[in-house]
Amino acid sequence: MFDQEVRFSCPFYLPVDFTLMPTGEVLSVSGTPFDFTTSKPIGQDLSKVAGGYDHCLVVKRGGRGLDLLCRCHDTNSERRMEVWTNQAGVQFYSGNIGHFLSCILRPGQQYHHRSVHHFSV
Repeated sequence: MFDQEVRFSCPFYLPVDFTLMPTGEVLSVSGTPFDFTTSKPIGQDLSKVAGGYDHCLVVKRGGRGLDLLCRCHDTNSERRMEVWTNQAGVQFYSGNIGHFLSCILRPGQQYHHRSVHHFSV
């Protein structure tokens, strides 16, 4: 998974404290492990980020429509993905923190997921 390449249209990120809460700062990604403004493998700078990636990246917005957020590329299978959004940020989580089940789905396996959002006043 960490060999997959990604490019984010995100020139800034939100640094976090030791509890992974944003500090309130907005910093440039330039020269940091968060600089995915050109395509690179997810794992290339992963060891330089204490605990791994679990940070909000600030999207470069161009207008009121959808903007390109990211391009992903799996060099082994040649699969590609683009994500477009009208949102101001995206949470980039590399999956190396915590005790979650594997997110890999093999051919023939089934995946079932359910989420409930309950709002009240």
